Amino acid sequence: MKYVIIGAGSRGTIYGTWAAEHGIEIAAIAELRPDRLHALADATNVPADRRYPSADALFAAGKIADAALICSQDQDHYEHTMKALDCG
Repeated sequence: MKYVIIGAGSRGTIYGTWAAEHGIEIAAIAELRPDRLHALADATNVPADRRYPSADALFAAGKIADAALICSQDQDHYEHTMKALDCG
């Protein structure tokens, strides 16, 4: 099962690092701050072409994983969840 992570702040980093340490494949990461995006992507072996500068950019790529870890700001959870569901 492949996952994407939306948000690479504290939650995204904790969940993403744990997932990678337990053999869970992280297919892509979306994060507004480049420093956070690349730090988590490097730690979870996400290739450069699967590092997105925003959740909208990730969703525009279509379905690339089986599930999403919504780790964005609380006020964005509903929007990101609905867009993830629309991707399938």
